Amino acid sequence: EMCIRDSTIQDNKNNEIFKMRIYELPVKKQRFRWTGFTKYGEKAPSGVYSASIVQGKKSVTRKFKLIN
Repeated sequence: EMCIRDSTIQDNKNNEIFKMRIYELPVKKQRFRWTGFTKYGEKAPSGVYSASIVQGKKSVTRKFKLIN
């Protein structure tokens, strides 16, 4: 059974900027790259964002800076 993870990018006001579903691969580490575009196809402004990956009851969140 394939496991699905939801990946979300939020701005510093907790607005959802981007969301993507990630399907599990048979490797220990997986990476995903956000291109800096919003879910509406617009370039996101420079600022502090957080990336979250959620799988079932587990989640991991990291903050980062986007500089355009």
